[in-house]
Amino acid sequence: MRRPGEPPSWDFSRCHGIRHRLCDNVGVAGLWWDEEDADYIRHRSDRYPGALNIEPEWTLEAAADPRAIVRDPDPKSRTGAIRLIGYSPSAGFVLTVIADQVDWAGITAWKARGADLRSYLEGEVVSDDD
Repeated sequence: MRRPGEPPSWDFSRCHGIRHRLCDNVGVAGLWWDEEDADYIRHRSDRYPGALNIEPEWTLEAAADPRAIVRDPDPKSRTGAIRLIGYSPSAGFVLTVIADQVDWAGITAWKARGADLRSYLEGEVVSDDD
């Protein structure tokens, strides 16, 4: 995991200028979690009955998924956060991960459903012209 203050190790040159991206794993390898936010996603079921607890390592797998979708900014975010949707082999399902736009620090994550899951399963691609 990358520590706060370390420079990000991604390159958006192959997917610039688009809001919804299928980036062939460009730019998503810089995801990292501080301990407080990692504990937050590990204990989702404490806050949301029936929710799955998420291991931070699963989110790193989702970030490394070559089919991952990156929405920058996340259209539902009020702070300009990034939404990443990708598959975790260890979890066995697709995850939605919210990360800070500045340093790719993980904020929260959950098992993808609804529009996020549908976008991933359909292989959403949006071109620079959209």
